[in-house]
Amino acid sequence: MRVEYLLRPQARHCAPTDTLMTVSQTMLAHQVSALAVVDNEHFVGMISHRDLVRALAEGADPHKTHVRQYSTAVRHTAAPTEDTSRLAQRMLEHGLDHIPILQGGTVINVVPLRHVVAVDPAFVPKQSSSSARSRCRSRALAPHREMCSASREHSHQPARVSSPEAARHG
Repeated sequence: MRVEYLLRPQARHCAPTDTLMTVSQTMLAHQVSALAVVDNEHFVGMISHRDLVRALAEGADPHKTHVRQYSTAVRHTAAPTEDTSRLAQRMLEHGLDHIPILQGGTVINVVPLRHVVAVDPAFVPKQSSSSARSRCRSRALAPHREMCSASREHSHQPARVSSPEAARHG
C-alpha cells in the first residue's frame, strides 16, 4: 500500500509564532498528535505531543511560549508514493513517531507511525484467521476509514499557508 492512502484530506499546520496553548487546542480539535510548522509557506519542522509535554515539564508558560522554542527540526521525510512497509521499517529504525509527507518540497501531511503499522500485514497481530487480522486492522483505522476512501478519490495538493491564522486551521 502507498502512503498516499493514509493521508488526511487536509493537512494541519501551525506557525512558529503560535503559542503552545494555541497549538495544543488545534491538535485536540483535529485529533492529531503532531503538526507541521510552516513559516511563510516554508516547512521548518514539526511539533508533537511529546514536544508539548517537554515544554510543560520544563515550566514553559503555554500562553506565552512560542512553537519555535520547542518545535523539532526534521531529518526524515517521506513521499506519498512510498510503500507503507518500507516507511514503517524506516520509522522504526529511526525511532520516529511521526513523519512529514512532502511533495515537490512542500509538506502535504504528517503521518503517525500508528497509522502506518495499522495497515501493514507484518505488524498486524497474527491470529487464527485472516478475518481476525482484518478486524484488527479495521479497528485500528476506524477513525480514518472515511479519510482513506476520500484520499483514494482526491489527489493531494500541497498545503499553502499564508498567515498564522490559516496555518492553525490548515
